[in-house]
Parts: sequence; C-alpha cells; structure tokens
Amino acid sequence: MELLEDYFPTWYSRNVQDDDQLPGVMVINGYNPGTKLKSVIHDIVSVVVSEEDKERGSLRMPKHVSEAFPFLMSYLKKNVTQSKKNNIVKPKLVLVIHNIDGEPFREERAQIFLSQLASLPNVWLLVSTDHINVGLLWDLYRFKNFSFLWHEVTTHEAYRVEMSFKDVLSVGKSRKFVGTKGVKHVLTSLTANAKNLYKILLKMQLEKIVEMTASKSARTGLRGNPKLGLDLQDAYDKCVQEYIASNRTNFNTMLHEFVEHKMCSLARSKAGGDIVFIPFTYDEMEKIVGEEFAN
Repeated sequence: MELLEDYFPTWYSRNVQDDDQLPGVMVINGYNPGTKLKSVIHDIVSVVVSEEDKERGSLRMPKHVSEAFPFLMSYLKKNVTQSKKNNIVKPKLVLVIHNIDGEPFREERAQIFLSQLASLPNVWLLVSTDHINVGLLWDLYRFKNFSFLWHEVTTHEAYRVEMSFKDVLSVGKSRKFVGTKGVKHVLTSLTANAKNLYKILLKMQLEKIVEMTASKSARTGLRGNPKLGLDLQDAYDKCVQEYIASNRTNFNTMLHEFVEHKMCSLARSKAGGDIVFIPFTYDEMEKIVGEEFAN
C-alpha cells in the first residue's frame, strides 16, 4: 500500500512538476467491500472541480450518479493543460487504486467507468491488483482504455489492513463457496431466466420455512436444510408456468450453476424424491430477495 502512495509524488516531482502544485490525488481502497461506486464518482467530482467553478451559477453540480459521470467526463475534457517542462499533458486527477480487482469493482459498470476515466489524457491511474487472472475483468475495449504499463512489484508484506475487511467466517471456505456476499456477483453474470429461477427457489424456501415454524423468532437463524427441502418437481413446474424454463434439460442446466456455487443443494427425501434447498439462513435469504430482486 505504501509503495503506491509514496511512488507517485516522488516520480511526479522529478519528471513532470514545473511548479509547486500537485494535481488532485484520490486514494481508493478496492479491498474494502464497503466502497461504493456512487460515492467514488461524487468524491472525484468534488476533487477535480475547482472552487471557482463551483461558485459559478452557470455550473450545475449533479446529484445523481447517472448525471455525475457524464458531467465528470465533460468537465475533464474541457480542462486539459500541458506541462511547460516537457509538454506532456498534466494530470488533472490521479487515481491511486488499491485492488482494482477488489469486490466493489468487479461489476462490469464499475470497470467501464474506470476505463473511460483512464482513457482521458489528464487522468492518470496508479493501481494494484490482487488476483493473477485480473485480466478476465476486461475486454479489448477496456484494455485499450486502461493502456496499463505492468510491473511486478510484490513486496511480501503482510495483508494486515486488507484482511481486516474480510469476513473471518468465510476464511478457509471452498473456493466455489460464494456465501451470501458472493451471491450478487454470481447473479450478475447469469441470464435473466437463471436469475428468475433462483428468485423462485428463494421465495419457495422462505414460504416453506414460514410454513414449518410457529413464530418469527423461531425463523431467525434457521438455515435451509433437507428437512425444509422443496420438491424439485414443484420448482420445475413453477418455472415452466413462469416461462423461465422451457424443458427439464434447460431447468437442470440453470440449476446446476447454483449447485456448483453452493447457492443451493440437492438431496433425496425420505420418500425417495428429489428435493432442493438453499443453505442460507432465513434472514440471509430475505436480504438477498430485498437487495437483488426488489423490482
């Protein structure tokens, strides 16, 4: 972490700086799962827009992220200056991003926004990555926009700060076990029909738990298990009725994806029938439905 943050001001003062003023520098901690893209964009706007421009009545500062990003791109394109020292474009903004492949930035929209910012000549990025397969986040368009110069600078320092943001209960779990935090990342990569299939399973599982418990307090902390399993045929019939699956093969293919990620499990009932259950607690399932299927 210190390597990135110490490197830029030293390099800039030696190679670019022709006055006493550094560009706006913003440090973003991608290892913090609480980092929100919306907040990052609004913070960047507050950094790059000068006080003089903010005081102008003609400059309307955006409130929503859908307006903030186009505003930011337009503003940066209009404010390009060159260094007197070597005629290179001086940065208006420098983003120092720890773990650009961290949880907050794994969604496609986040990488598109960052790559478009990186494509501007007066926006410089200094980033670190954590995963060896980080390149899978980007297509050719984003690779071209980022235009990274890669360096291997492993420091072998302990991940004390980064690990402080990890869920200690998930440490040591199977790589395929996504947990409730990983559910949204899996759902993002799936088709609309696959997402709707999981929505049906969640709602059926919640209804089953309500049916089998006497009170709300009894449901708290209760986790899906074979005793609370759903009849697989009933789930299939429901998906056919909702035009989510056209045949059993199609249904099984989508279901297998969730089984692989431990988002649901298959088992046999005492009667010998096939059942499916979601191995999360009632509260966790309610949260997933509220956050991922609110509309």
